[in-house]
Amino acid sequence: MTVEVERLIQEAGTTGAAVLNLSRRGLRRLPASIRELTGLTELDLSFNDLAELPNWVGDLTALTEIDLSGNRLRRLPESMAGLSALTHLYLSCCRQLEELPGWMAQLPSLTWLNLLYTDGDLIGSWSIDGLGALTHLNLDGCGLRVLPNWVAGCTALTDLSLRDNGLRSLTGLGRLNNLTWLDLSGNGLPFLPDEARDLTVLEQLSLFGNALTELPDWLAELTTLTYLNLGCNRLATVPDWIGDLTALQSLLLFENQLVSLPDSIGALTALQQLHLRSNRLTALPSSLGNLTALTQLAAGFNQLTAVPSSLGNLAALTHLELHDNPMTSAHDPHDPDTR
Repeated sequence: MTVEVERLIQEAGTTGAAVLNLSRRGLRRLPASIRELTGLTELDLSFNDLAELPNWVGDLTALTEIDLSGNRLRRLPESMAGLSALTHLYLSCCRQLEELPGWMAQLPSLTWLNLLYTDGDLIGSWSIDGLGALTHLNLDGCGLRVLPNWVAGCTALTDLSLRDNGLRSLTGLGRLNNLTWLDLSGNGLPFLPDEARDLTVLEQLSLFGNALTELPDWLAELTTLTYLNLGCNRLATVPDWIGDLTALQSLLLFENQLVSLPDSIGALTALQQLHLRSNRLTALPSSLGNLTALTQLAAGFNQLTAVPSSLGNLAALTHLELHDNPMTSAHDPHDPDTR
C-alpha cells in the first residue's frame, strides 16, 4: 500500500467520508484498514491489480456502489451477498472472472450492472432466471451471438446496451417491454429483428454501425421514439412512414447510401437534429422548411447542387452544414417555393 493510498483511507476515516476512490492505484490486495470504514456508500477500486477480494468486503453493508472494473478477479466472495443496499455493481473488463455467482440475483436493490467487455461465454452460461430490480444493463463488447436467456428475465430493465457484440439472435427481447433505451450499435445486423416490435415505450434506439439495407414497417409503431440513430448502415431509402414518428427529436442518417428523402419527413415537427452527412443526396425536400424546431442540419458530403428556399423558415437553426457538395445555386430550381 502506497503512502498516498494510506493517506486517503485515513482521511476517509477521520472525516467519515461516504465515498472512497482508489482507482488506478496499482493495488494488489485490498488494504485491511478499509474494513473500518463502515459508513462507505461508494467504493471505487477500478483498474487496479486485484486478484481477489477479502471476505470482509461483505461487512461494508452501507455500500450502494462498488466499481471493480479492470481487475484480475477470478471470483467474487460470497459474503458480498449480504450487501443488501448495493444498487450499482461495475465489473467491466474483468476478463479473468471464472463465474458470475448466483447470489447476485438475490441482491434486492441492484439496479445497475455493468459487464462491459467481460467474457461472453461466462455471461451466456449464467444460470439465473433474471435480476428482478435491475433497470440498467451494459453488455457491450462481450462477444455475444445470442441474447442470454437470463437477460429476458430482467423485466424491469429500462436501459439495455448491447453494442459491438456480433449478435445474430435477440430471442426474448420482446419480454423487456419497459425498455426506454436500447443500443444495438456495431453488431453487423443485416435486419432489425422482429423481437424489437414489442418495445412499445422505447424512446431511444441506436442501430449505428450495422448492415441494414431497409427498415421494417412495424418500426412506425414505435411512436414514443425521440432518438433514432441509423448512421453507418446501407440504407438507400427512407420509408414514407418516417413521418409517423412525430415525437422524434434526433434523427441520424449519416453515412448511408441515401439518394432522396420522402416529403413526409416534414411532419417531424419536434425534430431538433437531422444528420444526413455522407450520403448520395442530390436534393432536399422543401418540406424540411416545416421543421421549425430544428437546430442542427448536417448535409455535407452529398451531391446537392442547391437547397430549398424553405430552409429560410428554420428560425431555430444554429448549425447548418452543407460543405463538400457541388452547389451551383442557392436554391433548388425544382423547389415549388421558387417557381
